[in-house]
Amino acid sequence: MSVPTPQSDHQKLPSVETVLGSISADRLGITLLHEHLLWDISCWHKEPAETSRKQYVDKPVSIEDLWILRRDPFISKSNLKFHDVNIAIEELKHFKRWGGGSVVCQTLPGAGRDPLSLRTIALETGLNIITATGWYVRHSHPPEIRGMKIDELEEIMVRELTEEIDNAGIRAGLIGECGCSTPLPYHPEEKKVLRAACRAQARTRVALTFHPSLWDLDRKAHAKTGHAYVELIENEGADLAKFFLSHADTTCTDLEYHRKLLEKGITLSYDCFGRVEGYGDHMWPNMRTTNDTDRVQALVKLCQEGYDRQLVISQDVCFLIKLKKYGGFGYSHVLEHICPILRSEGLKAKQVRNILIENPKRLLGH
Repeated sequence: MSVPTPQSDHQKLPSVETVLGSISADRLGITLLHEHLLWDISCWHKEPAETSRKQYVDKPVSIEDLWILRRDPFISKSNLKFHDVNIAIEELKHFKRWGGGSVVCQTLPGAGRDPLSLRTIALETGLNIITATGWYVRHSHPPEIRGMKIDELEEIMVRELTEEIDNAGIRAGLIGECGCSTPLPYHPEEKKVLRAACRAQARTRVALTFHPSLWDLDRKAHAKTGHAYVELIENEGADLAKFFLSHADTTCTDLEYHRKLLEKGITLSYDCFGRVEGYGDHMWPNMRTTNDTDRVQALVKLCQEGYDRQLVISQDVCFLIKLKKYGGFGYSHVLEHICPILRSEGLKAKQVRNILIENPKRLLGH
């Protein structure tokens, strides 16, 4: 009788680190790569100039106010902060009922990251929950980050990926969303984080994502800074095949720009499904934002051109008004409403599977 030979390291199946421990990447199933289960993005709050909207600043979010907060989500402080584990569990059950298997929570330190609460959510929902390491836009950075050097930030991320986060017995499963704001393509404090993130990725081989600068205020248009991030990643020796550009769908009406990015070997994350046209009136006045129709049309076109192995989709739930309880589409929007449209537009089952399952598995598994 022959005795099986133990697998060498390079023969082992790819694994993914969840808040409940390491699992085989094959167990991920349908995966949302960019969500927030708990969050505090108060750094984006901006006082409204209009007297009529000042009443919403400190008022708790209610469905009755949905009409104004969809147009101006950043005026409401309570819309930007959420830490109710029980509500999060109920919201995620909708995703589970529609066949969902895994969710990546991109919330980072300074923006409400809470690995222990994510563990509770994972236990109660039966979903695979993955938490992240890194730092978001500079206005959310914890005070100590400003004084740290690149190599110090790198070591923190590597430790959270390979050992544990804050003595919680939980490891991060990816890096990001490391945030970029202004000046374009990033503030110097943000560039420091990005460089450290790239170096940590090169050492650990995990997935990496950036939140790009979103608006070019001088041109009054969506910022197109992807190539600057690709260049930085290449210069720091990180793996472009493990990088996905978050919020890529903000520029999905310019498919030539997207094709050039895809040719570099990165993955584009169309993760703003459920956001309506005209988001952020007072923050970025007179700027048209993309909607779900734009996203669907761009996805279908790119898939027809053979890019379905480099695309992922999600909803980036990060406002109370995106939860079903408060009148939003919730975490199941992609499965409930978008996938049927993609199929009706001609996407093959294999292409949809790549977007929902195979591409997240490739990115997260290592």
